Amino acid sequence: MRPLFSKIVPFSAAIAVAFASMGTSSAVTIMAVANPAGPFMVGEQFDIELSVSGWNAADPEVDAVDFRVDFTGPADFVGGSGFATDTGIEFLALANQGATYNLTDDTDESFVNVGRFLFGAFDDTDATAGSVGPAGDLGGFTLEANAEGMVTITPNSPTPDLVFSDPGLFGITPTGGVTFVGTTVTIIPEPSTFGLLGLAGVLLFARRRRLA
Repeated sequence: MRPLFSKIVPFSAAIAVAFASMGTSSAVTIMAVANPAGPFMVGEQFDIELSVSGWNAADPEVDAVDFRVDFTGPADFVGGSGFATDTGIEFLALANQGATYNLTDDTDESFVNVGRFLFGAFDDTDATAGSVGPAGDLGGFTLEANAEGMVTITPNSPTPDLVFSDPGLFGITPTGGVTFVGTTVTIIPEPSTFGLLGLAGVLLFARRRRLA
């Protein structure tokens, strides 16, 4: 299994927002971000990282998360790159820090040919207690830019009441519901070798004229 994001986005801001919402009916947010944010050149690969924030004290314990991430635009899925994180600040492990953590990665790449990655993971460390942590990482995947343009990444679910499940794997709904936040990534052309050589020639010609 792939380790936690090698270029991890700091979650201090997300965790701060989540703590601020403790005891309120604020929505739980599932977010997708590109790391780094880009832009990227054609041919470059970039990570899409998934996280949760806003789970508050009034919400039930959760042991599983399932949703999908749609991506459109000039980018291809990198096969085998999808994963659920198993180290670091994982959302599903936060109630079991001291126990042996056993995450089941249930991500599915069956539909990436039509621009859809299925995220799924559950913590079977303890059959009676799930996560009560306010925020944390979920996992991610990698895309490769194939042309100039904009790539749109959109986490979503046709059944928001089944995105989160309790220790018995029954669907649960946070008190404020579920909000999905996506992102866009800009793809720019590769530098032209001919253009760079031409610019170098112009600069060299100008220098020789000054020295003449």
